[in-house]
Amino acid sequence: MVCNIHLMIACMGIAATQAFGQVPAKAVCEVVQDGGFETGRPNATWQEVTTGLAVINIDSLHARTGSWLAVFGGQLFQLLEQSLEQPVLIPPGRAELSYCLRIPESSTDELDHLAVRLDDVVLAEYTTADQPVFAQYVRVVHNLSDWTDGMTHLLRFESSVTGTPVTTFLSR
Repeated sequence: MVCNIHLMIACMGIAATQAFGQVPAKAVCEVVQDGGFETGRPNATWQEVTTGLAVINIDSLHARTGSWLAVFGGQLFQLLEQSLEQPVLIPPGRAELSYCLRIPESSTDELDHLAVRLDDVVLAEYTTADQPVFAQYVRVVHNLSDWTDGMTHLLRFESSVTGTPVTTFLSR
């Protein structure tokens, strides 16, 4: 299972040709840049904001594939707020966002969460209650057909973790 962050578009027509060069009609286009975080840190395509630990980390032991991954949480005894975001141009066509998520450890604090947003819409929110389902990497897919308007949208992963005890969300 390949589990980078992907926003795959079934590209069609003029908008796809303009956005991606000479893309044939009905081709599949990847619009997320560096979805596997393999360019490391600092990262030119992902804007990272954190009140503590870095989000993009090298850790081939915990990465689903490759050497880099996004780690949300994992800091003890203090509030940790983190986000990763990048603008993505979504041309007309069928669109799906996919990523792999793992929650290897979680606190008893139900306020710990990871949210996935496109613009101001929450596509998914994960809490400590989801840990049993995501004890190992699970591929998650969201239909983004409502955003296939040829416009740029903001893809954002954001978390807030209290750190007592630790909660960690891994994304790849």
